Amino acid sequence: GQNENGPCEFNISDCIHTGLLGATGTGKTASTALLMAYNARQSGMHVIALDGKGGVDWAQHGQYLEAWPTDYTMIADQVGEIIRLHDIRMKDIKRAKAENIYQRDYQIPPLFIVMEEFGYTMQALRAASKKRHDKMEGELSNLMRVSRATGIYFLLIDQSAEHWPGVIKANV
Repeated sequence: GQNENGPCEFNISDCIHTGLLGATGTGKTASTALLMAYNARQSGMHVIALDGKGGVDWAQHGQYLEAWPTDYTMIADQVGEIIRLHDIRMKDIKRAKAENIYQRDYQIPPLFIVMEEFGYTMQALRAASKKRHDKMEGELSNLMRVSRATGIYFLLIDQSAEHWPGVIKANV
């Protein structure tokens, strides 16, 4: 991008979690999110896109990132897998007596997780199962509080943050 001083860059690792909001067709995914994902990849991150549009937005970039379709039937399991990766990384950090993944003798690449249509997917999950929604929302909220140490960064994309839980809004 550019600012009043000329070209500028977005340092993905300084932001931890990001929310990208805008009306349909304004370029959230096709321009901004895609540029952020490529920036994350250039910074040595492993990019995973959970595509709430069934894979149509991110699958075409599969040679550069992992793209997985998601919806209300899959999102809780997918977030559960991210939590599992966080837990493995946290155990590794503790074994190394380090504070984060960046202080170890060897590197595991940070993860940049894109969650497309986040609010819509969460709203559909809530309609299908309030219990499962509340459990997953709590787990994701907790993960977003502590995932910096394990190098897990989130980009949540939606038209509005109206259906996002307060803790998640506060972390983006």
